[in-house]
Amino acid sequence: MFEFIIGLACIAFFGCGAIVLLRKKNYLYSGSCLIFVFIGIILLLPESNTEKNEAEITNSPKPVVTNTPPVKTQAAAPTVTLKNDSKFDLEAKQLLNTVQNIVDTDFTFKTSIKQIELNEHIGTDESGDFIALISLSYDQLHSEETTKKWIEEYTSHLAALLGEQEKNITSLVIFWETPRFKENWNTAKYTLVKKDDGIFYFESKTFDKSVFN
Repeated sequence: MFEFIIGLACIAFFGCGAIVLLRKKNYLYSGSCLIFVFIGIILLLPESNTEKNEAEITNSPKPVVTNTPPVKTQAAAPTVTLKNDSKFDLEAKQLLNTVQNIVDTDFTFKTSIKQIELNEHIGTDESGDFIALISLSYDQLHSEETTKKWIEEYTSHLAALLGEQEKNITSLVIFWETPRFKENWNTAKYTLVKKDDGIFYFESKTFDKSVFN
C-alpha cells in the first residue's frame, strides 16, 4: 500500500512538472521528471508471480516424518489336518516336522508348505499304514521349464527321504502350486507308492497343461 501511494504521488507531481518544463522547452529537467514518472509507474505494478510463488513455497507446511517401521508380511503357517486321534495326530505332526526340515535344509529355491494331511491306507494288509497328502508351493520366479524341473527334483528328493524316515507312510500324493503362473491352484500332482524295498516310486504325474506343456 505504501509503494502504491508513493508511485501515485511521483506520477502526479513529476508528470505535471514534466509538462510545464516541456512547454518552456527545458528538455533537460523535463527528462529528469519523466524518469521519476517511470519510477512511480513501476511502484504501481503488482507483485510478480515469481515473488508470490516463492512466498507460497516458503510458507507451505513441511511434510511430517514418522518413525513407524514398515510392516513385514509373513507367509502363512502350514496347516495339518487332525483327526482327534492321539496316535494319528502324532503321526501327522511328526510328518509336518520332517517335511519342514527337508524343505528348510535341502530345498535351494523358495518353497513353502501349504498343507499336510494323513489318511489311513485301507488298501494294504498292514494296519497303521498311511497315505500322505502334501501340498507345497514353489515360490521362486522361474520360467515354466525351470519350475517344472525343480518341482520334479524336489518331489523325488522329498519322497526318497520320507521313504527312509517315515516307515508308516506307504503312499504319497504331492501337490504343487506355482503362484507365478496361477494363484491358489495346483498346477502339478505326483502320486508315489512305496514298494517292498522301502523306496517310493512314481505311479503318476499330472500337470496343468495351460502352464506346463
